Amino acid sequence: MQKNMNKNIFSAKEIEGVKIFNLPTHSDERGELYELWVGENHFATESFVQDNIVKCKVNVLRGMHYQKNNPYSQIITLISGKIFDVLLDLRPGSPTFKQSTAYILDGSKNIQLYMPSGIAHGYVSLTDNVIISYKCNEKYQPADEVGVLWSSIPEIKWPVNEKTKIKNRDQNFKKLNDLVDNDLPKVIDTNKGDILYGC
Repeated sequence: MQKNMNKNIFSAKEIEGVKIFNLPTHSDERGELYELWVGENHFATESFVQDNIVKCKVNVLRGMHYQKNNPYSQIITLISGKIFDVLLDLRPGSPTFKQSTAYILDGSKNIQLYMPSGIAHGYVSLTDNVIISYKCNEKYQPADEVGVLWSSIPEIKWPVNEKTKIKNRDQNFKKLNDLVDNDLPKVIDTNKGDILYGC
């Protein structure tokens, strides 16, 4: 991790543009309050248009998902529980193209993970009662969601066992090495309308 000038923000050197943010927290004898989003004070400069909440039980694997034609940036906040979180850079032209990284995210640590458009995402729930908040800068379009076979990412050692629940669709995505140019996300410069990554 490379520390930003803002002491609360860390840049992930493994994937360009990924950041970890320590949430501002206010606590006393009654409990605590932490600020999920304060627009003018947040490092992410996009306009965010959709918030999602995902709940899952222990030993669930989801991924590796991304939007192909309308990829979006996401801010991920783990509200409760613990997950093994995986990111994969699918932006051709990115200096970290096809590189991956994994984090243990813990809901008790009050941190956020920011990932730019064009990153595939997946995770394994390590505890029960996992609650994840997603803030997205584009609306989710189910028909546009595609993926990469989670087990085809060579650097990642997933914490799975015979009890791990995986959706059939996630088991049938293309392997990473089988992806062709047309499978990759098309990341648009929203200021100019130019394609930054993808065909």
